Parts: sequence; C-alpha cells; structure tokens
Amino acid sequence: MTKVLVVNPPVYDFSLYDFWLKPYGPLRIYAFLKRYNNLNVRFFDFLDRYSPYVNAYGYKYKDAYGKGKFLGVQIEKPSVLEFVKRKYKRFGIPPVYFEDELRSFKPDFVLVYTGMTYWYPGVIEVMNSARSILGKKVHIVTGGILSTLCPNFLKEKGVDTVIEGEAFDKLASIFDLPSKKEEDHILPCWSAYKELPYVVIRLTEGCPFRCPYCASYILKPRFRVLDIDRTFEHVKKMASKGIRDFVFYDDALLVRKKDALFPFLEKVIKERLSLRFHTPNALHARFIDEETAYIMKKAGFSTIYLGFEFQDERLQKKMGGKVYTYEFDRAVNNLLQAGFKRESITGYVFLGILGQSPDEVERALRHVNFTGIRVMLSEFSPIPRTPLGNKAIKEYGIDDLLLTNCSVFPLISMGEEAVKYLKNLKNRLNASIPK
Repeated sequence: MTKVLVVNPPVYDFSLYDFWLKPYGPLRIYAFLKRYNNLNVRFFDFLDRYSPYVNAYGYKYKDAYGKGKFLGVQIEKPSVLEFVKRKYKRFGIPPVYFEDELRSFKPDFVLVYTGMTYWYPGVIEVMNSARSILGKKVHIVTGGILSTLCPNFLKEKGVDTVIEGEAFDKLASIFDLPSKKEEDHILPCWSAYKELPYVVIRLTEGCPFRCPYCASYILKPRFRVLDIDRTFEHVKKMASKGIRDFVFYDDALLVRKKDALFPFLEKVIKERLSLRFHTPNALHARFIDEETAYIMKKAGFSTIYLGFEFQDERLQKKMGGKVYTYEFDRAVNNLLQAGFKRESITGYVFLGILGQSPDEVERALRHVNFTGIRVMLSEFSPIPRTPLGNKAIKEYGIDDLLLTNCSVFPLISMGEEAVKYLKNLKNRLNASIPK
C-alpha cells in the first residue's frame, strides 16, 4: 500500500495571525486521496493551533470567533531582509514532531502545499526534513499558489513533481487512480483536526474580474458556482457537531449572488440555523444593495470585510474599476440600515501598491473612517505573473521572492517612515469608532 503524507508547512515571516487561516485546498486533497483503498493517507498541519504538540507549550488562545495567534519562535533574519526592523520568526509546530511523524509513518510520497510566494522557506524545511530522514526514495510533490506561479523555482530547489493549477487529475495520474470529473463535489476533510474552532466554505470558485495586482484568475481561470446543496448539507453536518463560525473563502461571493449566496442563505434561514458567517476576503461593495444587506444580516453574518482599496478615482479605474467611492458609501449605509454594528464592518485600503502615494493612502483611510466603520490596511505584495507584480519586480530589481512579502514591499516602495505613520493613523482612526 502506498503511503502519502499531505503537509501544510510552517511559515517563516515577520508576523502571522490565524485570521481564519485553514488549508482549504490541501484538506480537499486529503479527502480525495482517502477515498482509495490502495492509499494510506495522513495529514500534518504545522499551523494547527490546537495540536497537542502546540498545547504542550501551554500556548492556546482564541477570540470570540476562533481567530488567534500562532506559536512563533524568533530565528535569524535572512540577509536580504536585514533592512526590515522587525523580528523574523518561524510559525508553527516545532520540527521535531514532524520528524517523528516521518520516522513512524515512513511515507512514500510527501505532498506539500505551497502558499504565498515569500513563504517558500517552510516548503524547503519540509522537503529537507523528508530527504534527511527518508532519503532520496521519498517523492516530494508540491501544489498550490507558489507551485502554480513559480514552478521552475521549486524544481530548481529539488522538488520532484510540481503541480500547476488544479491537482486532482494530476494526482490521479501519479497514483494511478480512476479518472473521475468530480472535483466540484470534494469538500474538505475536517476530521484531520482533533479540535476545530471554525470551518471554511466556498459557494463559488474563481473571479470574473481581472485586477492587475491579483492572481485569482491565474490560479482559477474560470469563475463558476459550486454545488450549493452539497455545501449546505456540509454546513449542517458541521453545525450539528457544535461549529458556529463559518468563513467564506470565495474571491467573488456576491457575483451571481442569486445563483449562489441567496439560495444558500435562504436554506440557512428556513432551517433556522444559528450560525455566524465571516468574509475575510473582501466583498465587492458594488453588489451590496438593501436586499443583500438584509438577507446577510438575517442569516447570521457577523463580520463584514469590504474592498475599498483606493480613494483616488484615477487609481480606482486603473486598478480594475471594481468599486467606486459612491458605491462603497452606499454599501456601508445599506449594511448599517440592515442592523450591522459599525465595529463589525471593516473596509480594506491598499498600502504600497505601484502608483500610490502616502497621501492617497491617508485620504482613503480617512474616508473609510468618515463612513463610520473600521479600516484595515491591505499591504501590497507584488505577485509574479500578474501585470502589476511583474512591473514592480522589474522596477525595483527584486531578485528574491522573500522581497515580495507584503510586510516588506511597502517599505521598499513607500519608505519606513511613511508606512509607520499610516499604520499608526489607521490605529488612531479605528480607536475613534464608537462601540
């Protein structure tokens, strides 16, 4: 029997917070492979905050909605990041526990999820541990964001097989499994966790917009509505197990809302499920009319995150024309009229994107605050293969993916003093929102 270990690797970064951060894709891969009797499959999540390996350090915290801090240990900062005046850390379960898993399970294949481009050190750690303990016979497979955007980078690092884009058919080929076009129906396998504070879901996949800073259309070229009935039954099942918080991972949840979100929420309301929904991926404010705001409130939405991004109309048009100021203001008003509290609504504003001045960021921050809701800075990361990402990488001579870090690039493009001022301003503005 072939042994397969699916891994969500540790993260090397300046900060990391569990902002409803679960490996949705790898958990679906885990569910997919577990179906086959010729495979012995296990799951190892370095970022499981409730793992016994983490609890052993007396480290356990969550807020009212299940979010919280990860276990982090300060490590030596890479020389390319020496100019950043912050501590660099390794977040996640200590490596010794993963090494024990490798020795006891002895997998033939190690499937490693690759997230942000600048998180590649965690992937390298997993691969080196597997090679050190199991030797060259272990086959390393990667998939995910970095694998799709920068496959050659990982091949040069020694990965055996790099999967670009959708993984199901390619994994079926690797493991000689029956080819079934059923990936739409594969939901995450949450039994991978002994304790689960929240569950992430999707009603749609992909995004119809083509914003020059975003890689969504590269990762998922086609926008489509998924199986709403199946997802609802999944939510009901998890709710019966005590889960109250459900987090939408959709990139465009409100696009085609009458085919996706509305039917789903109507089921939630009809069955009188007492749930709390969250939208960490920014909602498109343009689509929040009075009806939408009312249904969302009635169904149990608890936190709303909206994309505002820019206050300058020129930048709004240049960056995709996804939302204009009057549309954002109208959405906020509709949400407040529907009964949402001001502190439960947050508007995202970009920081450090090409063509953006510190003054423009300040105006955007102040405008969101003027509407009476909270504001959050969305720090720009130049993503390879996106128009704006490629331009930034070329313009600033970026030769290491670590410099594409969203905590780093704004320092390069705007300077430390401007970034510090804008972050402090954001905190002061949020403190002024009445609770």
